[in-house]
Parts: sequence; C-alpha cells; structure tokens
Amino acid sequence: MENKLKTKLCYAAGDIYGGGAFMIFSLLFMNFLVLVEGLPVIATTVIIFIGRLWDAVTDPLFGRISDKTRSRFGRRRIFFLIGIVPVYLSFVMLFYSFGIQNITAKIIYFTFAYMFFGTAFAVVMVPYNAILSDMTSDYNERTSFTMMRMIFSGAASLLAAVIPGLVIKAVGSEQNGPQQIPGYLVMALIFGAVFGISWLIAFLGTKEREDLPAPEKITLKYWLSVFSNNAYKNFLGIFLSFQIAVDLVLALLFFTLTLLSCSTKITN
Repeated sequence: MENKLKTKLCYAAGDIYGGGAFMIFSLLFMNFLVLVEGLPVIATTVIIFIGRLWDAVTDPLFGRISDKTRSRFGRRRIFFLIGIVPVYLSFVMLFYSFGIQNITAKIIYFTFAYMFFGTAFAVVMVPYNAILSDMTSDYNERTSFTMMRMIFSGAASLLAAVIPGLVIKAVGSEQNGPQQIPGYLVMALIFGAVFGISWLIAFLGTKEREDLPAPEKITLKYWLSVFSNNAYKNFLGIFLSFQIAVDLVLALLFFTLTLLSCSTKITN
C-alpha cells in the first residue's frame, strides 16, 4: 500500500508542470511581452497563434515517437528524463530576452522561445498522458492515479496564480515595465527548476509494465493519411480554433485586468 501511494505521488508530480506552467503562461506571458519587453499587442497575439499551430505538429509527432520507443527505462518514462533540461531552459527563455533590444529581433526570439516551450511541453506531457495504461491495466487503479494527478495539477495552478507575481514584485518592481525584468528572470529560474525537479521525481518514482506490445511499423504516408479523413480535418480545425481562441482570450483578459489595475493605482 505504501509503495502504491509513493508511486501515485511521484506520477502526480509530473502534472505540477502541466498545471503550473500553463497558469503562469496564461497570466503573465502577454503582460511580460507587452508591458515589460515593449512588443506590440498584435505581434504578441501572432506569437501565441504560431505557437499553438506548432503544437498541432509536435503533439502527434512525439506521440508517435514515444509509441515506437523501447528502452530499459520504458517507452514513456525515458521522455521524462530527456525533457528535464528542455523544460527548464524553455521556461526561462519565455521570460528573458538576453538583452535583445530590437523589436523585430524580439518578436523572432519570442516566437522561437514559445515554439521551444511547446516542443518541451510535448516531449514530457504527451508520453505522460499515455503512460498510465502502461503502468497498470486495472481500471480502479488508473482512476486513483488520475485523481491524485488532478489534485497536484489543481494545487500547482493555484500556487502558480499567486507566487510568481509576488516574486516578480519583490525582486523587480511594483510597477509594470522594464524594471521588472530581474523579477521575471528570478521567477522563471525558480519555477523552471521546480518543473524540472517534478519530472525527475516522476521519472524516478514510476515504472512501466514490461509486457509491452511490439511497435507497429507505420510509414509516413500512412501516418499522414489521416488528413484524407474529412471528419478528422473538421475536428482538428475546430479543436485548434478553440484552443487558440481560449489562449488568446485568457491572455487578453489578464492583460486588460492588469492595465485596469495600473490605471486605478495611477488615478488614486
């Protein structure tokens, strides 16, 4: 019983990244680009749009790669280990421009940074979403694992909604602007490390079944044949449109609330 609880806790630790990183991105990324780095709002929305389109490439790609992977660490767990450094670096890059001053160069850099973040996210989260069936075939156990995961994800989201802002203001400034750059950097370094450690815990504390089926031999042509299915293309279009819209609306909502908060303080 104790070992099962330990395994559940280690498995759930992976979604500290899933819940926490998404919350920080939704709350702070657009604010950082526009109010701190000085990027136009339209350019920022384009960066988010391109990043979401890139997700449509990386998610199925790493799903297929993890399906075919065989290693002494399993076909899914190995990606938790591989993804630790990219998870850390990509999160830091989202909130630090390394002194770039030119606006066009910043737009290119942050587009790359967001695509890198999306790639790192796919490296760990796609195998993570699939690993549970490789850990146990028992329905009740999978439900218990999922419940623990949701608890960790929810807790991480709540903490990520509060702590990053406190760190940014404590290290940087209460006022939005370039003076907050050190605060964003320290926040990114701290949370990037937390997310990296969470994947190390997930890697060390989980184990896949050894009786896995042999990988199917699927050609690129067969893999791409799904796009000949009209129902799939319709679903993909709806799904991408919905996800991009949600990301943009959330980013714009929190950005607007931040501006209103700033204007209220100035008026007072």
